[in-house]
Amino acid sequence: MPGVITDHSCIRCGKAIPRGQAFVDTSGKWWCRECFTSHGLRQSSPRPGSPGDGPIAIEGPNFAGKTRAPCPKCGAAMTPGIPACSVCAYDPASIPLDPAKARDILGDFDPDATPKEKGEPRTIKKPPKPRIPTCTNCGYSLKGLPAQPSGGIVCPECSTHNTVVLRRDEDEETSREIARWTYLKPLYLLIGGLIGYVLLLIARGWINGNLDASIYGIVRAPGQRGWNVALVNVLVGLAFYAWTVVVASTLTILAGLAWAGLSTTFRVLFLQSAGLLATIFAVWTLLYTIPLPLPWWAISAFCGLFYIYYLADMQEIEWWDATVIMLATGVVVGATLLVASRVF
Repeated sequence: MPGVITDHSCIRCGKAIPRGQAFVDTSGKWWCRECFTSHGLRQSSPRPGSPGDGPIAIEGPNFAGKTRAPCPKCGAAMTPGIPACSVCAYDPASIPLDPAKARDILGDFDPDATPKEKGEPRTIKKPPKPRIPTCTNCGYSLKGLPAQPSGGIVCPECSTHNTVVLRRDEDEETSREIARWTYLKPLYLLIGGLIGYVLLLIARGWINGNLDASIYGIVRAPGQRGWNVALVNVLVGLAFYAWTVVVASTLTILAGLAWAGLSTTFRVLFLQSAGLLATIFAVWTLLYTIPLPLPWWAISAFCGLFYIYYLADMQEIEWWDATVIMLATGVVVGATLLVASRVF
């Protein structure tokens, strides 16, 4: 009859085992000598419980000369013996072994043998996978299949007609959008600038009582007010604007043919010059009408810089080429005003 099983009792027969005579198998169970030898078990460790046993002194680990891999989150050096990073307190043991789940925590990563400085990202972005056309109905790959005369690809699995947008179609659409915006941008400037310019001319003649012709020195009639003065303002202002557009466009074409180069057609160039000058005339008239403590040459210099910037952007020329065109336009238009003031 087996006895009471204690910490020093045989796991099979229950017999009490004297201290120092017990055997331990690979799973850590206690056996007496008879049962242990009869079953042919293998002892996994020296027999415990021998007389004189006491606490075993265990020295601390020696990490001298040992290193660890850098922190996968911040890239700082990891201290041996300390699980978490000393900089960001991140524990690498918390990273799942599943690569897909690890990417959710660390982002996209790849082995990188090149060292990186602290603070720089340690990941490499994978190039985008090439787009392979697939059937919109069953997902079958349409790669390598010939296109139909109608422009689509018929799926060989489910016979669905798929409309595939090729790179050539995207390039053509981008080209059309660029060409469309090349016309629309100066057209918007032309419409908005002319409307603002005409309204300001009317306001100067009907409300303020200033005749714009007197500004240019052609007609000297200060202090007048009314619709007749406003009409004269509009006529003279539009004539001056039209002449400036002709001069600026001509000088831009001559400069492009001589040294600056032309990046567009004459028709688009004329439209760009008209839209840009319409906006500049509206801004100049607004600043000149408002009683600002600025002389006329300061307002003209501001509008000149505005013209240089947008002319270089629209014509795709250098800023010094645009500066030469602006100065030449100013000289020709100024000389025209001087001659008109002497004639009239």
